[in-house]
Amino acid sequence: MDIKTFHENFKKLKQESKIFDINCYLSYYYDKEDILEDVITPPEQLLNEGIGKLVLTNKRSITNQSYEYANNELFSRVATNDAFYAAPVIVPEMNLAGKDFSKILDDMIRKKAVILRMFPQFYKHSMKKWQIGDILQKMQERRIPLMLWHTQIEWDDIAEIAENYPKLPVILEGSDQKTIYYVRYFMGLCERYENIYLEMHNFTQYGFLPYLLEHVGYERLLFGSYSPYNDMNGVLHMIFNHTDQVQREGILGKNFEKILSEIRR
Repeated sequence: MDIKTFHENFKKLKQESKIFDINCYLSYYYDKEDILEDVITPPEQLLNEGIGKLVLTNKRSITNQSYEYANNELFSRVATNDAFYAAPVIVPEMNLAGKDFSKILDDMIRKKAVILRMFPQFYKHSMKKWQIGDILQKMQERRIPLMLWHTQIEWDDIAEIAENYPKLPVILEGSDQKTIYYVRYFMGLCERYENIYLEMHNFTQYGFLPYLLEHVGYERLLFGSYSPYNDMNGVLHMIFNHTDQVQREGILGKNFEKILSEIRR
């Protein structure tokens, strides 16, 4: 098979797969005067490359601690396209000083939030029950998933959350280090807690995906690209080459669609 035919077949597979990408970013850079400017890599471009739906996070929220501004910008952006959903960042003060997180959560869901993210190291807060327990309980009641960079949280805290909130989907993302480096941790979590899911943007090591299919199961693997900072095609090649049709459809969309359908609005 020549390169051109290979490329065309791969492109056709992407278009036919109805991919739901759960890990995309609105990005920006600092210019010479430290003014924030949009990068010319709009998420709409992914819709032309085989992505059917996508979940966006605003990169501003994890670079300058302006989560309120970043979340509002994010909600405005996802409102522009039916294929876009939001993964805003939440912090403990959303449930302090008279604030009612239930109302904030309802408003976020109304604005197309389908995942909530927390960055405890960046925002300098605890992931223990004393500080975020009420927030996680409200999330569990709504069944809206929590997404975490494993480099932002202690593994024991992940286990504690999964155990204390068994109906709360917890999605682990392999940033800023590849998930495979922590295989003993997350394999132990996946075996013990059924509410642990793995996002896949860096699942490109040879033999890694077949290992997870055998020992974790495709039902808890969720496709994400980490676009525009990562090329989605590497992991897509792995998925197309190492899964059957049922596994592929689950990983590329149906697994997250099931989570999405269980969110209580």
